Amino acid sequence: MAVERPAPPHSIEAEEAVLGGVLVHAKKLDEVAPLLRPSDFYHPANAAIFDAMLALLRLHHPVDALTVAQQMRRSGTFERLRAFGDADYLTELMAKMVTAENIAYHAKVVRDRATARRLVEACREAAAKGYGPAADLDELVADVRRAVDQASAQVLRDASVQPIREVASSWLRDYEQKAQAADRGNPVRYVPTGVRGFDAFDGGLRPGEVMVYAGQSGRGKTALMNFTLAACGEAEVPALCFSYEMPAADILARMIGAEGGVEARRLRVPKLEASTMLRVTSACARAAEWPIWFIARPDMKVDELRQVARRWRRENQQVNALITVDYVQLVEAGLSGRNNTREQEVGHVAKQLDAMALELSCAVVMLCQLNREADKREGPPRRSDLRDSAVIFHVADIVWATHIPELDGLDKDLSKEPPGITTAYIHTLKGRNVASGTIRMMFEPPYTRFRNPDDGR
Repeated sequence: MAVERPAPPHSIEAEEAVLGGVLVHAKKLDEVAPLLRPSDFYHPANAAIFDAMLALLRLHHPVDALTVAQQMRRSGTFERLRAFGDADYLTELMAKMVTAENIAYHAKVVRDRATARRLVEACREAAAKGYGPAADLDELVADVRRAVDQASAQVLRDASVQPIREVASSWLRDYEQKAQAADRGNPVRYVPTGVRGFDAFDGGLRPGEVMVYAGQSGRGKTALMNFTLAACGEAEVPALCFSYEMPAADILARMIGAEGGVEARRLRVPKLEASTMLRVTSACARAAEWPIWFIARPDMKVDELRQVARRWRRENQQVNALITVDYVQLVEAGLSGRNNTREQEVGHVAKQLDAMALELSCAVVMLCQLNREADKREGPPRRSDLRDSAVIFHVADIVWATHIPELDGLDKDLSKEPPGITTAYIHTLKGRNVASGTIRMMFEPPYTRFRNPDDGR
């Protein structure tokens, strides 16, 4: 009795979701083109449709049901649609599409099933050779290895290897789009830091970039983070803040004080003063509309942090997004074993946050405490002042260190009053894609807020 062979691994539903998503939202092709190739599609008609889409993309032509059908006629593959009612199949794909937001997930399903098919076929061929006439064992092993390597080539290609032709094409397309937007007076903007001297020059933080805000205790690094969060709020850029040091309410209170111009001491000891209440309620109403989320759990390990970030990013899929971590030395690494040094643990956390920035395609700002040597001298911070700094400095694209000269020594001489407003400096200790240097800012200790020098508050 013959045993019916099961169908090769595939998912027609996922293939249709990818194609339908692109036909309805053509811009989604930029998202799936690097993930798939026509041979990944199980059904020949779907493979031909995707091949036509890629051809249109290379020609910089619009992608829709009409242009895809025309391209298939030109390439001689339109006949593959005959079994589905010709061009009506393209319309059906669009009708079946529920949402294009999950198109990358469906593309991964298509890719994974294609890889599984290739592995199944490679194993089947290896089995046939094994049952066949006696052959040289070394040659048989080499053939099997070669077949498996070819079957998994797509996975390897996606993991790291890209031909320069693909990189150049993608980069040029992106560059042309940005240049055209700038020519129309609408330059591309990224995640704002709020620091005008940086944002105006560089456009902000790019998706996947990691930035470090370093500073001594009480020297403005958290205030700078709040300043950046407020800038994101005003620009409607979603932001997620992981706080290992303060409750969410305390961070919000600082942000409201900075936004409304209310002294921190008045927020700690509330009084029913009309002017203060007006400022507080007004600032709170504005902040309540910002797309900002907080999670304050001092016991959260870095793996848990990444899980939370993934869920949040799935729900906030805008191109620009920010995640802040306050601060990196307080995040538990969760490493096994008891012989790990403190620098190894912090380094592991830094690497995980760097990987998270790339995985989720969002900017990440890590706050970093400076070591005690910085307290023993005057002057701006140095690279060597970063506590457990080797890996942190390595993974970061940009490292900023805050320095507020008039606050030096205040913790040693309690008779001194902090200034009402003073000059602050942001020193760029590392800039992978930006020039090193110093940015001048203003700092107001009563409100624990930074502001740009030309802001008229």
